[in-house]
Amino acid sequence: VVALQFHRCCLGNNQRPFQFLDGSRYPPEEARPQDVFVVGNDGAIWSAYQVDGSPWIGIQSPLTPTGLAPPGAGVVAMRRSDLQLDVFVVDGFGAINTIFSAWEAANNRWSGWHGPIQLTGPGFVPPGGHLAGAMRNPLWQDLSTVAYDGAFWTTFEFNNGAWLPPISLASLLGAPNFNGG
Repeated sequence: VVALQFHRCCLGNNQRPFQFLDGSRYPPEEARPQDVFVVGNDGAIWSAYQVDGSPWIGIQSPLTPTGLAPPGAGVVAMRRSDLQLDVFVVDGFGAINTIFSAWEAANNRWSGWHGPIQLTGPGFVPPGGHLAGAMRNPLWQDLSTVAYDGAFWTTFEFNNGAWLPPISLASLLGAPNFNGG
């Protein structure tokens, strides 16, 4: 089973919590949550979390429907902003999917998980295929993979916009595909 550990929020260089316009703060100054995401034997994404070295707490129900991805498929988690977490997986049909949770300042809590949302059509990546993600800067989120055609592909979202269709970097750079093409 493949898991990814991820800090739920980043407090920036000043290490102070984010303060909303109404004066509420997230996270509380003492809280430093971490999350682990995994595709279980049932093909659903599951999660556990801890705060400041406390015992791990497992979420009691899956974040996605069962059978979404092959058991043990890799997951990528990224903090889109201090207000949203994104988790990505390649489903059993080879489509890249995302789920997300957003911080609700008015309710002082996370919204729960939304999705899955397909970012590509089926057959794009081998089922359960590998993904890599990175925040290029606070406004730009990248997600990359090697697709069925053997080429290195990337997609991105900018400033909380929609995910753009994937583009092949191999074709842009004139590089050969990883499958020898």
